[in-house]
Amino acid sequence: MIKNFVSAFVIFSLFITPIYPTQVSAQSLESCTSDSEDVLFTALQQRARDGYREAHETFDYRIAVRNAWRQVGMTGRIASSAQSAGDDYRPGGLLPRRLTGWSEERAREAANTIADQTFSNTRVESGFEEVVNLAVEDLLDFFEVRSQDISETLGVCFSDFLNVNYPPIIQGAVGAHMEEIDVSVPTSTGEAGQTGVPVAAITGALLVVIATVRRQVVRRIAGRIAGRIGGKIAARAIPGLGWALLGYEVLFEGNGAIPEIVENMSSSEIVANLQDEISSEIEQEISQQLDNISADVARGSMESWRSFVQANQLVLTLREANPLFSGYLDQFTNEDDLLPIRDAIAIIVELEGEEGLNDILNGNQMADVVALTDSARAIARATDSVSTAISWQRKAGTDISAVAQHRLYQFKQPDDLTQDQLSYILSLNEGSLIRKAALLSPDDLQSLRIIDDLSTRKILATVNEEDLPDTINYLRQITDQSARNTVAAYVNGSNYRPATLNDALQDISISRNQELASELLLSTTFFGLLDPQFAYQTFNGVTSGEISWQVAMARYNLPSAVLIGLLVLLALLVIRPFGLFRRRQEVIIRHEKSND
Repeated sequence: MIKNFVSAFVIFSLFITPIYPTQVSAQSLESCTSDSEDVLFTALQQRARDGYREAHETFDYRIAVRNAWRQVGMTGRIASSAQSAGDDYRPGGLLPRRLTGWSEERAREAANTIADQTFSNTRVESGFEEVVNLAVEDLLDFFEVRSQDISETLGVCFSDFLNVNYPPIIQGAVGAHMEEIDVSVPTSTGEAGQTGVPVAAITGALLVVIATVRRQVVRRIAGRIAGRIGGKIAARAIPGLGWALLGYEVLFEGNGAIPEIVENMSSSEIVANLQDEISSEIEQEISQQLDNISADVARGSMESWRSFVQANQLVLTLREANPLFSGYLDQFTNEDDLLPIRDAIAIIVELEGEEGLNDILNGNQMADVVALTDSARAIARATDSVSTAISWQRKAGTDISAVAQHRLYQFKQPDDLTQDQLSYILSLNEGSLIRKAALLSPDDLQSLRIIDDLSTRKILATVNEEDLPDTINYLRQITDQSARNTVAAYVNGSNYRPATLNDALQDISISRNQELASELLLSTTFFGLLDPQFAYQTFNGVTSGEISWQVAMARYNLPSAVLIGLLVLLALLVIRPFGLFRRRQEVIIRHEKSND
């Protein structure tokens, strides 16, 4: 992530007026306009190395160490540790301590032992570590200031690379991508650089390398290496000649040269030597690591660029391989357009391949694909067709999410429904009702809607899918509002039964002209029904469909029975005399035969 932060600052410098540092521009550098990423990496590394080497040569390591030395209080730590080491020096009794003032060999031996113990002290070792840390922090602060100039140089290089190889939409999107990476970068000061990005971002990669450098320097100074340094300065603690000139205390005091050794361990000369040693170690290590630091900065920039390439791989690949798409992409300059274009071609290629992409480009439908909502994209994937999703979005508009939610595309094509019919189906809200309505033909759907919405919903909710077409067929026969009101009253009434709905609808549809039926039948007197002319009109009304034959039969039940009875009686009256006459003739004949 730190490397990405570095690259973020580098890319953001694309938006700064390009100015190469004088020293860098004077160098013979690798070109930034190559189409090779390897060449670009080398160019970035060169510019970073030259910039940081200039900063390294300008930085005063000795002053940084001196300031850190005073801040840590190292002289006092060494003096305290040396005193303790001198007090503890007891190589076999009083005489050996006294002999350190007489014998140069014994003095050197004591100096080395006391020096090793002085610099092996935990407090002194941690002090050296603190000095190194503080000095390196000063170096980082210095590099941080110089990093802004370096980042501008790297940014110009990256800009040249993008300008030569990529259209404006890609160039802008790279900057937006890096900005997104760097959003969470904190700064110690809370301040930002000219680009609006924290200046500390560029030092992120340095922290990785310099943390290692710091550990290496500390190892050279603290612990055993500190003891080695102590041994080196021990020879300077006691002069090599003229022991008698050291004075009475050195020659005759019971502690011999030990006090002199302890005092010299924290002398200004020794402190200066130690400071030189530390600053030399840091400077040497940083010098050796400049190539690594520069490579790390360049690598961080390249990794951020490659993360952009990976996120937009399909766009970049198609741009190289497909001239038609390349021409389409080149017309855009706003980086905000890249993301929707990327998502659009991803779904096109996923479902229809590059051939489908070419068809959409040739058909000028790319804008429609870019405009597809998430719901429309879900329809495209469900139907394996981007064109179907486009048609549904055009048809449904803001209702496209409801089309996707209720999977209306499984039952209908966009052209199967008018806008009004689609709106009506979706207004049903309940999934089961929408599904039943969607399964109907447009004509059946229109016929279903001849009654009020409440009745329609109840019919959809209660009638089986298998019976629904017959039910709609009966509804289709109802043409007048009076009959429709009767249907609605029945469907929403307490006597409504889905199982008998079709019978009731059939009765209502057959007697749809109830007003005429009432006039002709219901209001006619009994004797009026027997009027031959009225009976003839009723017969014509039944045969033409204007009057229900059920109503006619119900109304003519009694008259019909009376008429039939009269006819039977009449028949009997007509037939009876003939029967009686024949019977009487038979009786007469039998009587005559009996007389003979």
